[in-house]
Amino acid sequence: MKRILSWIGIIGFIFSLAACAAQPETGQPSQTGTEQAAQEALSGYLDALHNGRYDDAAGLYGGSYEVLQGYNPDIDPEDKPALLEAACTINGFLCLEVKSIEPAEQVSESEFVYTVQFANADGSLFELGPCCGADETSMPPTTEFTFTVKQHDDGSYAIMDLPPYTP
Repeated sequence: MKRILSWIGIIGFIFSLAACAAQPETGQPSQTGTEQAAQEALSGYLDALHNGRYDDAAGLYGGSYEVLQGYNPDIDPEDKPALLEAACTINGFLCLEVKSIEPAEQVSESEFVYTVQFANADGSLFELGPCCGADETSMPPTTEFTFTVKQHDDGSYAIMDLPPYTP
């Protein structure tokens, strides 16, 4: 009887250890609900730009329209969807499909930075090469683009950056 109780104790101890064992690492830090919601807003913004839903994108974009107004003096400065449409279709901003979005940094309780990779039309990873006469040494190609997302007091989110640009 002592042996059976001893085995039961050992088996119980093993199950206890298994239950307390650390979960395998996924390589990703766990996100809070706020971080997850911010990432979903960013994903929605980039998806809206890629799919030509400029009203939706304008509702999520909280950055400056100054550069877009400069590129498009004939568009009413208050017509934010038209400015975003021009950015994606005329001005050289690349409204590509998202390949991945990874959390990069939480700047504050209400500000998050994400690293985004985009896909080419064939599904391959988009790479932005050197620009304007520069070479790869002075301007190395990049596949990662940074986007900042801010949470407003009302709980909504604003994406502060435009998509990548090529002149």
